[in-house]
Amino acid sequence: SDLALNPTLQMDLGLQISPRAGVYLHGEIGTIILASQAAVYVVGEWSPVGWLSFGTGVGWDGMADWCGDCSAAPGWSAVSIPVLVGVDVWRRNHHALRVGLEWAGGDQPGTGTLGWHSALTFGWALK
Repeated sequence: SDLALNPTLQMDLGLQISPRAGVYLHGEIGTIILASQAAVYVVGEWSPVGWLSFGTGVGWDGMADWCGDCSAAPGWSAVSIPVLVGVDVWRRNHHALRVGLEWAGGDQPGTGTLGWHSALTFGWALK
């Protein structure tokens, strides 16, 4: 098991289908000296109220760590399913400062290795 508190850059680009639903491409990449993580997903998002959103989809997630002499696998890569929750904590002119929670996991083909990542995110949502 690895723990890495990577600073990560995320970008979402998509379409608002209705006032309560959207679809977008979610990409992220982050690194620190001993670990790196990258992911890309297609996500469907639903907002039951204007300040709260839930999303899920499918994509690819990969992690690599520098381990020196350890016997653990140096990386993981698999089709992954994300779960995203976003809360708009401040809104202005239809845009919002958003705090989010993200979890994604998958099963690496061939090895049966389960991998996952989670994140606390802060961003500016352009609506």
